[in-house]
Amino acid sequence: MNLLSLFISCQPNSSQPTNEEKSSIVFNAKRIELQVADKVSCVDLNNDGADEDIFVRKGSINTPSGSFRLDAGAQVFWRDGSRLLIGSGFSKDFRNAKMSVHELTLDGLRELWTQKGTRNQITDLSVVKDEIYFTTFTQNTNIAGRWLTSMETPVFESNMAMRQRPLPENPAVLIAGRLYGDTPKSDGDLLVVRDGNPTKLPNFRGVRALEISDLNSDGHSDL
Repeated sequence: MNLLSLFISCQPNSSQPTNEEKSSIVFNAKRIELQVADKVSCVDLNNDGADEDIFVRKGSINTPSGSFRLDAGAQVFWRDGSRLLIGSGFSKDFRNAKMSVHELTLDGLRELWTQKGTRNQITDLSVVKDEIYFTTFTQNTNIAGRWLTSMETPVFESNMAMRQRPLPENPAVLIAGRLYGDTPKSDGDLLVVRDGNPTKLPNFRGVRALEISDLNSDGHSDL
C-alpha cells in the first residue's frame, strides 16, 4: 500500500504574491443553492459538462428539474455517465422499506431491481463494463455480491464483506473488504477473490471504505 501525504510549509513573505500579481488572479466559483438533506450526490444528467446537485430528504430525491419519491433510505450512490445509480433500503424513517436499485436520469427515476430481505441494506454498488455489481445482506451478518444480470448465484459471500468491487480490467477478479472477520470481535481483512477463492492482501484490521482506480495510468488498478 502506498501512502501519499501532502505537506504545506510556511513560506517567507517574499514568496507571497505582490499587489500587482494579486490583481491578475481570477477565481471562478459556482454558487450552490443548498437544501436540508439526508444524503447528497451529483451527476451531469443533461450532458452539458456541469454536474447537477442531487439532494435526498425523507425519501424524496430532489433535482433541479423536479422531485421523485424513493420511499426508502438512500444507502449508496454510483455515477455512471449521465445517470446516477442509487441503492436504497431501510432507514430510521423507512423501517419496512425493501432493498432497491434505481437509476436517476434526465427522464426521471426508474427502478431496476427490488427485493425484500431479512435486513434490507445495500452496502456497495458499482458499474464495470456496463454491468451493475452490488452487495446486500443475506442471512445474519453475511453479505453477498452479485451481478444484476445474474442474481441467482452470488459471486462472493462472506461475513461482513461490505465492500466488493470487480476489477475494471478483469471483472472476473473481485476485491473484497471485510469490516469484521468470521469470529466475534475479530479483525476484518482485504481479499482478492478469483473463482470464488479468496486470497488475503496485507492490511491493518478491517476495511470500512474501498476505492479502485488506475492512479498512475499503467493499466493496473490501484486500491
